[in-house]
Amino acid sequence: MRYDRIRRVLVVVVARLIFLPAVLLSQQNPSQVRSAHLSFVSGGVTLHRAGAPEEIPARVNMPIEQGLEVSTSGDSSASVELENGSMIRLSELTKANFTQFNKDADGNQQLVLTLQEGYASFRIIPEHEDIYKVKIADATLTPYGKTDFQTGFKSGMVAVHVLTGAISVSAHSSSLTLGKGKKLGYQPSADAEAAKSHARVVRLSYLSGTVMVKRPGLAEEEKAMVNTPIQEGFELSIRTVISNCE
Repeated sequence: MRYDRIRRVLVVVVARLIFLPAVLLSQQNPSQVRSAHLSFVSGGVTLHRAGAPEEIPARVNMPIEQGLEVSTSGDSSASVELENGSMIRLSELTKANFTQFNKDADGNQQLVLTLQEGYASFRIIPEHEDIYKVKIADATLTPYGKTDFQTGFKSGMVAVHVLTGAISVSAHSSSLTLGKGKKLGYQPSADAEAAKSHARVVRLSYLSGTVMVKRPGLAEEEKAMVNTPIQEGFELSIRTVISNCE
């Protein structure tokens, strides 16, 4: 009887010694469970992986990889959490593609998200030399540091709203920096020749208060008007918030 008790105690001790390293390893490597994944799914959300013959239903904790396309139907939404805690939320009737999603030789995150249609919200929390870009129609949005912003592409209109931080909006050879609280709305040029000449690639769609424009080569500023094209080398002096008229 005493021998049986000793044997049972030894079995329990050996079992604990076998499983303890695995438990400690999982606790010491939280990054293994923080890989990019779908953190929230509501309603009809589908995934289409590069090279796959068809879409599949999305589920929470599914991994995010380069080339993945995420689509939401009506009354649906989805959220993606990246390894560093950055969040991307896709609203209903939205389609987005993770065009580039990898790390460089130094381990810095490289993300290029193409928003094909719909609306998305971003909370970017970069680490080290991470690079994040959002492509939408003819524009590329690049956030500077920790940034919260919303963007959308619907009915042929691009809309951008910066909540915190700042982002650069570039289209062809034109660029504009939007800071906290700023909004921008414009219609991408459908004319290739107009795009080459920088005409109406980005325009001021709504003005409130006093907004001045300084053209390249001119010493004096001039008052901006609605539909003023934003071309290469232009400088904007914004004394009040530019808001989008939708």
